[in-house]
Amino acid sequence: MIAENTLVCLKHNPSVQGYTTGKIREIGEGRTDIEVNFSGRGRRWCPSSQIETVDADASAVDDIKNGRLASPDALRRSLIHIRLTGRLEDLIYSLEASNTEFHAYQFKPVIKIINSPSGGLFIADEVGLGKTIEAGLIWTELMARFDAKNLLVLCPKSLVEKWRDELLDKFGVRAEIFGPGELLGLLDNHNRLNQGNSIICSSASLRPDRGWEGEDYDIKSKRLIQRDLAKRLEQLSDTDPIFDLLIADESHYMRNPATQAHKMGQLLRGIAGHCVFLSATPIHLKNRDLFSQLRIIDPGAFLSERDFEELLEANEGIIAARESVLRDGDMGTTIAHIEDALANSMLDKSQGLQNILSEIRAYKGNLSPEDRADFAAKLDKVNLLSNILTRTRRRDVKALRVVRLVETVKRDMKPVEKQLYDLVRETVAEYAEEKNINRGFLLAAPQKMLTSSMPATLQHWKRKGDFLANLDDADYEDGGMSLTPSDIEKFVSPLIRILWSETKDFDVASLRKADSKYACLIEQLRGKAFVNEKKIIIFSTYKSTLGYLSSRLQEDGYQPIVIHGGVKDRTKLLDQFRDDDNINVLLSSEIGSEGLDMQFCKTMINYDLPWNPMRVEQRIGRIDRFGQKSPDVVIRNIVYNDTIDQKIWDRLYHRLQLCEKSLGGFEAILGKEIRLLETNLIPGLTPEEEDERIEQTSVAVANNKLIQDDLEEKAAGLIAHGDTILKRINEAHDMHRWLTDDDLVSYLRTFFSDHYPASQLITGIASGKPHQLQLDGELRND
Repeated sequence: MIAENTLVCLKHNPSVQGYTTGKIREIGEGRTDIEVNFSGRGRRWCPSSQIETVDADASAVDDIKNGRLASPDALRRSLIHIRLTGRLEDLIYSLEASNTEFHAYQFKPVIKIINSPSGGLFIADEVGLGKTIEAGLIWTELMARFDAKNLLVLCPKSLVEKWRDELLDKFGVRAEIFGPGELLGLLDNHNRLNQGNSIICSSASLRPDRGWEGEDYDIKSKRLIQRDLAKRLEQLSDTDPIFDLLIADESHYMRNPATQAHKMGQLLRGIAGHCVFLSATPIHLKNRDLFSQLRIIDPGAFLSERDFEELLEANEGIIAARESVLRDGDMGTTIAHIEDALANSMLDKSQGLQNILSEIRAYKGNLSPEDRADFAAKLDKVNLLSNILTRTRRRDVKALRVVRLVETVKRDMKPVEKQLYDLVRETVAEYAEEKNINRGFLLAAPQKMLTSSMPATLQHWKRKGDFLANLDDADYEDGGMSLTPSDIEKFVSPLIRILWSETKDFDVASLRKADSKYACLIEQLRGKAFVNEKKIIIFSTYKSTLGYLSSRLQEDGYQPIVIHGGVKDRTKLLDQFRDDDNINVLLSSEIGSEGLDMQFCKTMINYDLPWNPMRVEQRIGRIDRFGQKSPDVVIRNIVYNDTIDQKIWDRLYHRLQLCEKSLGGFEAILGKEIRLLETNLIPGLTPEEEDERIEQTSVAVANNKLIQDDLEEKAAGLIAHGDTILKRINEAHDMHRWLTDDDLVSYLRTFFSDHYPASQLITGIASGKPHQLQLDGELRND
């Protein structure tokens, strides 16, 4: 029998050691338990057959000489135990732990957030690369690695159901959709928080009104719960994190520090241990929007925008050194860049950078490819932003190189259509001159609506339809086309009333009969590119156009479904469109399809063309995205001749191939130039003046695109670990550095057979049930 204070270890895991206490108990049938005080684990009763004495002076060599060798199964179990409990750096726990295909680039954010000192990360991947999947993999990793329990997803209202379904289908996470009151109640429900929760909230539903901090806040406000939630979040900001991870989808809605969306982002970040922002916002290095979002993610990193710019300047030497060592391995140039970086006051005390410089100086001979990658990885680690920002571009992912087959079909207006268009244009110009209004886009809005669908617009006006109600939120909210409800009420609504009066002699039925644009749509649907396609998507900006098209398409034998911001259960309708063979057309607005995956389609038609190409990019991104099996997608744009829309297409879209190529990080540049164009295209300009304004914008966009492309190249070291990290992920995948089902089954089977001989482990999935454990013997709690 083992004496008191004897050093022992577990036979199946020798790394677990402790001293016997001298206590022994008989459990029958000749079996004995011994109490052991395990280091760091406390006192536990162990079967005497499962422990052995440890010779403190014996070496591994002695053990081998004396034949003290464990079986291969025991070694395998020990390794599995270490992998389960050790949080190993070279083990990616989320690999093969989800219902997703393996793509190395999607694990870059996982690696980054593990190494992030702040626990925060901005994922700025281009549209269609699977940012939702990347966020889900991060949550899977945090649960396995740190026993994370509570998740909060913040997203636009249109995406809450998509997030719920994605988390369940791909990651086995059952999430609930909460309103502000339910979230407020959860914050103080410690029992439920201890059990773990996955919560999804609409970002708009949580935002309080302005002035919620003040004592004179209107108690009659309909958003009192949001006020109470904000105050409670403020109180909890100094306590331990409540949520292990906050995911903020479409985080660009928080980019303006003056908005309540930004403030709510700050409050929620204050109660989250880890934070992930998702947005296709471009990596434009001096972009104020990027700075304001990064400041939410890591409040202590940047005290001011100037600090942010200084940090970027300090990083330039590191980025240049990394590119130099990767591109050509030029030692002298690389050393010079590192010395430049060390000359900056923000990096002059960087021991890591000093060590890299010493290593490179001491290196003899030419750098091998492996050494280049190694030095690049080390430079990544000293980069001041590398662990807070990651970006993958579509052109970097070979599997997503889908060819876009784009064609724009132009049609002349019929005489009655031309007459109506000219009347509206003249009326708008007179209104602008009379009111002395310099609001180009506001005044152009009715014309844009008319060129979308003349019969639908005229019918809408004759009903004295609300202009605001005809738009989806994306067209007037912050971050959209710079329209606000107050602008519309002040400038557009009076104009709509005038237009209703001026166009009362036009007959909707006559316009419907003469509708050359709809005739063009039918030609396309019955043409070679579309006739054999079972699923076709048609986009329009306006709800009235979608309703009109639905009615007419049904008359022509099609079965359409309509989704826009005002339609509930959009995810359910999209599933119906995908699965029901009788439904062949989806009519959608931008916001109606925001965040929805429609890669099961390969054909789409833009019935009207937004002036901002990023809107069209978002549309195309519904089908040209991760998971698209077709090598190409077919896109048709329908444009009226002799309109501003046609001129914008000819000089902007067509010249710069803005539909053929993925725009990626081009949003900021396009947005700025298009807003200037909208402001300058004031009704009343001569055709020659219109041409000049559009040409100026086209040249500015082209020049800025060259600058942006250069920025993307120079920023490669800033925004991604590049080939080095992808190599590490692929190696982890190829070498099976994850826990398999067989590993867990072997581990559990051995444990129960050793400790509970009468038990039986039954594995496999039967009748839709997960793995089951059946114990035939008595359960012991040691």
